[in-house]
Amino acid sequence: MSLAEELKKPVNQRTRICTIAIIKSQLTKTDNEALEIAIQDISIPSSFIARALVNEGYKVNGQIVARHRRKECNCVAK
Repeated sequence: MSLAEELKKPVNQRTRICTIAIIKSQLTKTDNEALEIAIQDISIPSSFIARALVNEGYKVNGQIVARHRRKECNCVAK
């Protein structure tokens, strides 16, 4: 498939999976709940959440967390 064709697809048809959704699927129930609370708390910077995840071994950055918070990621399209 060409780039032009891929870019014409609606977001919900793209194959890329949200990084935060992948991370959440790997967390314990307790950690998953803590992450969700942090994501919902806008007083906690996205960069702080990303740093905590990086410290736990996950490859993520503040922009990925911010995109998830704004519901601009692919997990929203499901």
